[in-house]
Amino acid sequence: DAWFTDFETGVFYALAVSSVSVLGILIAGWSSANKYSLLGGLRAAGQ
Repeated sequence: DAWFTDFETGVFYALAVSSVSVLGILIAGWSSANKYSLLGGLRAAGQ
């Protein structure tokens, strides 16, 4: 049973680490306070 919980924790950690770059792209688009750059950031994060 112990190896299964470690696997779930590892999968959760891998998903969390891989989503950090998406947050950076969204914040970069939002920080310039321009409507079109925010839309560009959303588009880049979606790709």
